[in-house]
Amino acid sequence: MLFRHFYNRLPLQLLSIRKHFLTNKQNYTVIKNTQTYHNYNIIPDVFDEAPNEPLIIQFKNGIEVDYGNILQPKDVLEPPIIQWEHDAKKYYTLCMLDVDLPTRLEPILRSFQLWFVGNILGQNYMETGETYANYIGIGPPKNTGYHRYVIFVCEQKNKIDYSPLIKGDLMLPRYRNHFNYKEFSKQYNLGIPIAGNFFLAQYDETVPKVYKKLNNLSLFVTPLK
Repeated sequence: MLFRHFYNRLPLQLLSIRKHFLTNKQNYTVIKNTQTYHNYNIIPDVFDEAPNEPLIIQFKNGIEVDYGNILQPKDVLEPPIIQWEHDAKKYYTLCMLDVDLPTRLEPILRSFQLWFVGNILGQNYMETGETYANYIGIGPPKNTGYHRYVIFVCEQKNKIDYSPLIKGDLMLPRYRNHFNYKEFSKQYNLGIPIAGNFFLAQYDETVPKVYKKLNNLSLFVTPLK
């Protein structure tokens, strides 16, 4: 009651500012997010425009992704829990990329698919989605510095037949390389992702486990010496 009494006596100018902030909160978030994508060159390396909404991503032990924060490969061995603003009747596509393989200075394999799920009805990607590239964790080669890992969700106009994407065994690295989202989005009329987020990571002792999942990725990506 005391707080309500104080709130009711706030000067009209402060109430006006508060109302303006709440009304335009989404706009502030969009501006901040867009600038962050530019700061890390996600624009233009992956997108032409930034996703409007943050993608809520939480890995095991409560580890969250937060626009360029640093995680370790050992933190992300298992698929995360992901949330976004969604319509239960619409379909979505979920994608995770390593933008900097084998290195950020020479990303000749850009972008490398780490996870790809299409035709997700609503937000239930674990049960309704069609997985075209299983989640494998991340594998930044040794001595290549920090890599950028981008995770995003696109809203589909309708259900999509993604089967032409499967050109070989997706546990072989060569079939996950050179994923160009800009071209892909035009092909399937996906537009700018509705939500996204990204983190940075470099090599740790768990990376060889990821290589084994991919039939020895290290044979295709030679670490720098």
